[in-house]
Amino acid sequence: MPSYISLLLLLLLAAASGLCQNCGPKYNNQICAANTCCSQYGWCDTGADYCDPATCLSAFSGPGSSCAVSKPSPFLPFTSPRPQIQFTNPQHLSRPKQKKSNNNLTTTKPTTTTKTSSTTRTTTATATNTNNTFAASIPVIDVCGHAQGGVSCPGAGPGGYFYRCCSAAGHCGPKNDIQDAAMYCSDGCQAGFGKCGVNGVSKPVTTPSGSTGTAGEGETCGPIVNKRCADGLCCSGSNFCGTGEDFCGAANWCQPSWGSCAGKRTV
Repeated sequence: MPSYISLLLLLLLAAASGLCQNCGPKYNNQICAANTCCSQYGWCDTGADYCDPATCLSAFSGPGSSCAVSKPSPFLPFTSPRPQIQFTNPQHLSRPKQKKSNNNLTTTKPTTTTKTSSTTRTTTATATNTNNTFAASIPVIDVCGHAQGGVSCPGAGPGGYFYRCCSAAGHCGPKNDIQDAAMYCSDGCQAGFGKCGVNGVSKPVTTPSGSTGTAGEGETCGPIVNKRCADGLCCSGSNFCGTGEDFCGAANWCQPSWGSCAGKRTV
């Protein structure tokens, strides 16, 4: 009889372990099965503790669950699913994944030809802008902190100024050159998941220059990648080119130096 009970317990434990699933950044970014939520501790289930909207990890919850993002982002006309953009909190500027693009700051001077009495020598000079180093893309990460599975803000742009602090609400910033860094880096900043503090931190010079590139609709823009949107397109607070209120509205941090805002380019 004792052996029968032991066998039954082993079978129950095996079944339970088969149903349990880890998720989130701590577990190789695994995503929960359909209709199950990923808790802040990296476990999948359907209970209230797992699906609490204040703490659950939406990016790693299964499709159909109350925590998962239910529809693609209105930001870009991509066919693959993208995270939904929420603009109800101006500190939270979510952003979809973007297509990678190269930001080449190397310029080639015209070829010069020097004639001598016996030979003709042709040289080509190459000049590289080394004053600022611009990223080729915008960080995919937006959420951060303890409630998001311990994700840290990576820093981006010149000197890692942007996306460097994890705010009290769990979002990386500042995301652009018109946001006050104190929104993310002062009161409530989560020191263990990025940098904190604004004293002694100099904001980089981000005015578009002669080497500024041009970005089309759905492409990245702004001071991090040093690209300005093409005519008629707005550069949103989350650094993407497009049209409409999500891109051109002041409440969503439209960047006038990097595109049009409310239909008018200011620079």
